[in-house]
Amino acid sequence: MKRKILNYNNFILLLYLFLALITIYYHEQWYDEAQAWAIAENLSIGGIFKFMPYEGHSCLFYIYLKFLILLGISYRSANYFNIIFGLIGTILFLYKSPFNKLINTLFILSPAFIYCCPIFLRPYIFSLFFFILICILYKDRYKHPYIFGIILFLFINTHILTIIFIGSLMLYEIYEYFFKKKEYFKERMIIGIFASLGVLFFAIQLLGAFSKRPDILREHGNLLDSFYFFSNIFKGLFINNIIMFIIVFILLFLLLKKMFVNKKIRFIFLFNTICYILFSSLIYPLYDNKVIYIVIYILFCFWLYYEEDKKECNRLVIWLLLLSCINSFNMISKDIFNDYSYTKKAAEYFLNDDRDNVKIASYSDFVDIRVLLDDRYKLINILNDEEYTYYNHLDDFSRVNDDLKEYLIDRNIDYVITSSIDTLNTDKINDLVEEEFLTEELVIESTDCGILVIYKVNNVL
Repeated sequence: MKRKILNYNNFILLLYLFLALITIYYHEQWYDEAQAWAIAENLSIGGIFKFMPYEGHSCLFYIYLKFLILLGISYRSANYFNIIFGLIGTILFLYKSPFNKLINTLFILSPAFIYCCPIFLRPYIFSLFFFILICILYKDRYKHPYIFGIILFLFINTHILTIIFIGSLMLYEIYEYFFKKKEYFKERMIIGIFASLGVLFFAIQLLGAFSKRPDILREHGNLLDSFYFFSNIFKGLFINNIIMFIIVFILLFLLLKKMFVNKKIRFIFLFNTICYILFSSLIYPLYDNKVIYIVIYILFCFWLYYEEDKKECNRLVIWLLLLSCINSFNMISKDIFNDYSYTKKAAEYFLNDDRDNVKIASYSDFVDIRVLLDDRYKLINILNDEEYTYYNHLDDFSRVNDDLKEYLIDRNIDYVITSSIDTLNTDKINDLVEEEFLTEELVIESTDCGILVIYKVNNVL
């Protein structure tokens, strides 16, 4: 009995649980986490669905957050619920993957598994969870087409980037049927219908997204933008320096050279890589915390390769994963020992002000601070003179008052907050500080969210 409880896989699960829990405890939630929570908290399920064109996501994750809110779960505690899906996914991976124990361990300790997915209150953990189910069921997909199809539907609706990966699988299904063996037509159709319904359901939610969010598309004018994808993904997987880049490039080249013998692996890898580069360059940049969507198709290629009992690339995979795990502990240590975001310290400062109806003005919507405060605090955007609980993407700046001092007095504002992105209004703030109308109370530097400055308003009439 002791042997069964104290086996290697259970030790890895406990290590995963320990690292995830301690990191969540110290993690300061950032803007995207707060925005999703605030939307779920303030809108009905129907309202969430209608709001999705502004967010560019499916409502699935927001409905999950709504469920947590209805259960009475607090925003600060919600991140811990990621561990449930993380643990189940990790258990399935440990016991069902074709890899040996060392490779399993290194995958679980890599940035996507141990940091990007379980720590952030974002849909990444759902993407990883359903992806593991896809990998496990893939070779038996024709035996269970309905189950596999439903998982594809759910997986697609975790994030828009999953559509690229599922698209590569569906295209290869078409190729296999028409150019290899004309078999499993019914099963392929069932799987294809569920996948198509998943894309359709997502697409319905995004109707009008580009017209409602013209800021989504970025302008590109030089060749360097094509490498934006690589730099961010490398930063999310490995320590970002030139020596590490050269080592990783050589290892990946040798590994792909072996794996590209398999046509399916070659197609899936190249299709996904090209599509992600185009997406990042032409539509929206892939930041390092979205590294899970790159890991997904790379891991799937590894999974297919190993299921064919081709173990000669073990050493290359191990070295790649070892280098990646170094970055995991780098990320975790930064989150634990540094301020990942300014939100926690800022909220603690404001909560020390126990007055009623405390007004906090800013040139941006600090939703990440708002969700940590209670109803005694009102956050107001100076540019549109509106109180906000979440960023609604419908800002009307027609009521802008150029005289900041007059505005703060008229609205009886208690505090002003600015961040490192509010460079256009720096002069106005500095002038009022020199007049001693504003007093700089707190400066918070964070590793990933810039610098936040809190000013107290003096002598408000």
